Amino acid sequence: RQAGYPLVIVKEKPLASPETRKLELEQRRFLFDGSRYPKNTVWTIPIVIKTSSGDNPDYRYMKSKKMSFPVSTSNNWIKLNPDTSSLYRVLYPESMRHNLSHAVKNGDDKITPADRIGLLDDAFALARAGYLPTTEALDLLESYRNEKNCYVWAVIASAFGAMDSIMFDSENTARNAFKEYARKFFEPMALHMGWDKREGERNSDILLRSLLLRTCGGYGHMEILTEASLRLHNFSDGRVPLDPDLRQMVYILGAELGSQQAFEKLLKIYNSTDDHQEKIRVLRAIGMTHSPETIDRVLAFAVSDKVRKQDTPIVILSTGANHTAQPQVWEFLKSNWKMFVERYHGGGLGLLTRMVGVANGFTTEEAYRDVKEFFAKNKLTGAKRAMAETLEQIQSNAAWNKRDKENVINWFNTK
Repeated sequence: RQAGYPLVIVKEKPLASPETRKLELEQRRFLFDGSRYPKNTVWTIPIVIKTSSGDNPDYRYMKSKKMSFPVSTSNNWIKLNPDTSSLYRVLYPESMRHNLSHAVKNGDDKITPADRIGLLDDAFALARAGYLPTTEALDLLESYRNEKNCYVWAVIASAFGAMDSIMFDSENTARNAFKEYARKFFEPMALHMGWDKREGERNSDILLRSLLLRTCGGYGHMEILTEASLRLHNFSDGRVPLDPDLRQMVYILGAELGSQQAFEKLLKIYNSTDDHQEKIRVLRAIGMTHSPETIDRVLAFAVSDKVRKQDTPIVILSTGANHTAQPQVWEFLKSNWKMFVERYHGGGLGLLTRMVGVANGFTTEEAYRDVKEFFAKNKLTGAKRAMAETLEQIQSNAAWNKRDKENVINWFNTK
């Protein structure tokens, strides 16, 4: 019945007895930009405690702004909200974070995949909001190198993606250090999974292979990029079939490594099939190029009669997710705004509001002013909320970048 959801802030206090310590909990509404909610909102929060030594979690309710209770000092680690089963985030003190990180690194099977997802997702959300230095979230991330679970790897990839889009400009020394770190992080597991299916694999293994190869290749792993380019070439020429489970990843990496030639090969695939799902794979991939000339061709193609009107936003949004292409996509959207409004305002308003989100990845005050000015001049009935959320996202990105960028760059430069 209340808007939003809570953040539980944990503090650790010693007690007179050496066998026990006290956990002090405080709740407040979590806001992704780190601002304080003016109202004194209080939730009834199910506080469940899982420990390294206990088989049965300890249950209690937090019904007020603060609460405290004793815990045993015999535990190597203590985790709230096991399996991330309740809707709240947790900010741990440094000592508790360190112990949980150590348990993840050592493969403690009591820290389940859902726990590992929750820990990492909370850490980067708290870093974005300014509750936690981003370097401490990265220290936690470091402990996930031996991860095996597909869904945990998806959160790991998302964390790296946030670092890439928020903290780093186009190619420079700092981003090169980041990319090298990312390649080395993903490489062992990506090469272990390889390119070809093994007998008895589960669906999650198939998903993991594609995720790892796509991510590692995206950070410049030349062996993976070269193999993807070769497979795209052979498939587009009709020489060798391409596993449908690998096609999206191969198309994206082929577009990233190549430019005009890869674009032509992908267009050939697009034009030669009647399978709409296959066309969608191509549309999601073609904008991943780093060539400004090819990006211009991709955007022109997106609004041509070769692409169904309801599929155009797929190209705009996927290309806008390309760090290199984002400024071009935003300028294209502004220049063709009247056409897009005529196309989608009304029954297609949802598609139009989604395209507004192209600007979500901007990270500077200059970009914020540009987007705000454009929205002010081009008010759109029904899209007010989407425009406001986009501006809030840019402000959050800019604040995060300004607050932690230098420390993040130093962190990667020392690895």
